[in-house]
Amino acid sequence: MPKPLMPLHRRAAAVALALAAAAGGAAAHDTWFAPQAGGRLRLGTGNQFPVLDAPIATEYLPRQACVGAAGSLPPMAALGYDDTALVLQPPAGALSCWVQSTAFDVELPVDKIPVYLNEVRPPAAILAAWAGIKARGLPWRERYVKHARIELAGPGPGTGPAPVRVPSGLGMDMLLQGERRPLVVGDSVTVQLLRDGQPLPEMAVEWRNDRGRIGLWQKTDAQGRVTQRLPLPGQWLLRTVDLRLSTTVPDTFDSRFMTLAIDVLPR
Repeated sequence: MPKPLMPLHRRAAAVALALAAAAGGAAAHDTWFAPQAGGRLRLGTGNQFPVLDAPIATEYLPRQACVGAAGSLPPMAALGYDDTALVLQPPAGALSCWVQSTAFDVELPVDKIPVYLNEVRPPAAILAAWAGIKARGLPWRERYVKHARIELAGPGPGTGPAPVRVPSGLGMDMLLQGERRPLVVGDSVTVQLLRDGQPLPEMAVEWRNDRGRIGLWQKTDAQGRVTQRLPLPGQWLLRTVDLRLSTTVPDTFDSRFMTLAIDVLPR
């Protein structure tokens, strides 16, 4: 029998504390969707896919939406929290769902910075900027926003024209390219990375599978695209972080985290 969910109002304070602890003591904590039996989705934050460590509270999710074959659908219903995730129910017919968090501020401990940079793989200009900030004895300060998207099971063969995937309109997005159909092992999958609706070139993107701990890294091309032939079935997560110097606060970084969850079937 499934463990009962904790009501939303009772878990909010605990979630806030968990997020604060994760931000201060972790490196690149991603936020992602994980599908659950019965069509539900779990949304949480973790240090390494597929293990979620903490939920993200509903009050920190100002933007969320789902789309179906005919367009926009009602928002996901928040059902409660389990130990490590917010549990959501997408509307019937949902093909894609996504969320964007509020902005959070964090000051990274010195020992976590090299780990974080290794997991984010920012451009050389960011590494040089940090070297200059560090040389002046200043800490790593960052304001970050989380974005997460999931592609849900699409129509099978013979069900009519496949619906077109649409951009989320969020600050960051990963848009799966090509015909909407179930993905199987061996498929070559192309994803386009967008920032404010525009292609984001030369960005490091990691592909991770729930059966392994080694990621596949690529850089986006001039159109913000990466292509990978997927060798394993199961849940896959694409992850990236667009890390930049703040244009408003001196010696501070701004980052946008983005994940895309997809399911790959055995051939």
